[in-house]
Amino acid sequence: DMVLADDNFATIVAAVEEGRKIFSNIRKAVHFLLSTHLGEVLALFIATLLNWEILYPIHLLWVNLIIDTLPALALGMEKPEENIMRQKPRKSEANFFAGGLGTNIIVHGVMKGFLVLATFFAARSIHSQEIAVTAAFTTLGLVQLAHAFTLRSEYKPIWKMPVFGNKPLILAAALSALLQIIVVVLPGLNDIFKVVQLKWEEWAITAAASLAIIPLVEIYRRCSHKT
Repeated sequence: DMVLADDNFATIVAAVEEGRKIFSNIRKAVHFLLSTHLGEVLALFIATLLNWEILYPIHLLWVNLIIDTLPALALGMEKPEENIMRQKPRKSEANFFAGGLGTNIIVHGVMKGFLVLATFFAARSIHSQEIAVTAAFTTLGLVQLAHAFTLRSEYKPIWKMPVFGNKPLILAAALSALLQIIVVVLPGLNDIFKVVQLKWEEWAITAAASLAIIPLVEIYRRCSHKT
């Protein structure tokens, strides 16, 4: 039985919409966090096979506990999708990872792991091991922030989403990016994290690798929606 405190049937519609929004945003946050962990595991696994020392435990703790936290929370504040009330009701026995979520987590995680490995390889080919580790660590942190913006909608590409539609995410990404940069450039603090300062061309490599997640995700999204 259901009791309407205000005798207004529109309350039911509003409640259903809110419930669907909450569920959708939880999926986005879980997608963000699990794909991050998968990317880390993949990068470390392949690096171990190749005998590369690519990341240190403190790097993983920093990304998982500091960099990822605010964007994940901000994704939970995303406004409901325009078509959310036109979607079919979710079956009670449906898996949480249904609708392609599980596959998307795996594919996106592989993408992020590949970008971190590619950054390390490119930096180590022309620079020292310390710079390569720093570049990989920086890419691992920044690629998460770029990836978060692609997850604002389960259906729309990033360029069709309103730029300031989720201001908490913009603030979260900006703060997380600032913290990541401070760790690298601040003397003393970078010693704790076993990283070194990067030159502008090395920053360019990490920035390009981090932003590359956006076209990769959108190409995959477009291809998967066609099938």
